[in-house]
Parts: sequence; structure tokens; C-alpha cells
Amino acid sequence: MSGSLIGYFFYMTVACTFFPLPTPPTVIYMGEFHDPIVVAVVGGVASCMAGLIDYSLFLLLIKQRKVRAFQESGFYRKCAAFFNRIAFISMVVAAFTPIPFDPFRFLAIASGYNRAGYLAAIFVGRAPRYYLLAQLGGHWHIPPVFIVVSLILLMVISVFRNKKQIRSALALAYRACGDTINRRRRKSKALGKHPEAKA
Repeated sequence: MSGSLIGYFFYMTVACTFFPLPTPPTVIYMGEFHDPIVVAVVGGVASCMAGLIDYSLFLLLIKQRKVRAFQESGFYRKCAAFFNRIAFISMVVAAFTPIPFDPFRFLAIASGYNRAGYLAAIFVGRAPRYYLLAQLGGHWHIPPVFIVVSLILLMVISVFRNKKQIRSALALAYRACGDTINRRRRKSKALGKHPEAKA
């Protein structure tokens, strides 16, 4: 895999997580230099990697009291019951179209939807979308300046529109890291007080 594709893979992994970076200009640009199928597959796999990251973060979020209380509400149960009937199809459609994917992501994880099916839906929805965008880049030359300006503008808009979500996700990740460190410290102290436990 070339260096540009590796960079593209890591960019798409970050862009498809809770930190919403713009993806269309990047995919279009990559389509000018690489086979659209390769661009689609690499982007699809990167989106699945991002899905795994989000899955872990959302599992931590679900453990919070406010979220558990929301899960017990009648509104959530109705939404979850309807979602479970068309879970895979709805996630594929949301992944392929500009429809916000987060509500479907939350419902899938909160309802215990199969992780393999969740990742498959992301790939099936994202890869064709990336293929079409890469085809666009392969047929028309788009000046790099236009790509850079588009990325900056879309990034600013995405961060501004999702600042609460980004702040919450970062706080959750920070809290999870802190809990892990505290557990290790308590374990180390416990072993220090009882040396025989080390034997």
C-alpha cells in the first residue's frame, strides 16, 4: 500500500469517529490518483475501524445513569423496537446517504445489535459511496487548492455543529482512562499491602 493510501486510511479512520472531519473532498481527491475500487475498499475498512472505536466509546456511554434512564423510557423502547425490525437496512442507508449516522449507531449499540452485523452495515453503506466519489475524482481534475479550501470549510462547519458531541466524547474517553488508571493504582496498593498476594 502506498504512503498516500496509508495516510488516507488513517484520515478516514479519524474522520468517521466521533470527531467529524469532512470525507467527500478527500475521497474525490484520492480517486484522481488511485483505482476507485481501491479507494472504496480502503475507505470502507477505515470506516469499520472507526466503527469499532465508536462502539467501545458508546458502550461506556451507555453505562451512565442518565443514558440508562433514557433506555427505560417509552420513547426509547418504541424507537428500539422499530429499529430492530430494519436495523441492517437502516444503517446501510444512513451510511450511504448524508443522513446522520449517529442515531442509528446509538440504537444499534444500545439494543445489543451484533457487532459483526454493525460493521458489515457500515462497510456495505460506505464503500459504494466512496466508490462513486472516487469515480468523480477520476473523471474530473479538481485543483488541490479547491480540495484544501473545501476541507477547511467543511471541518470548521462540522466542528461547530458537533462541538457538544465532540466535547462529550472527549470527556467520556478521559473519564474512562482515568478510571482505568485508578483501578490499576488501587490494585498496586492492595498488592503492596499484602506481599504474599504476589507469590
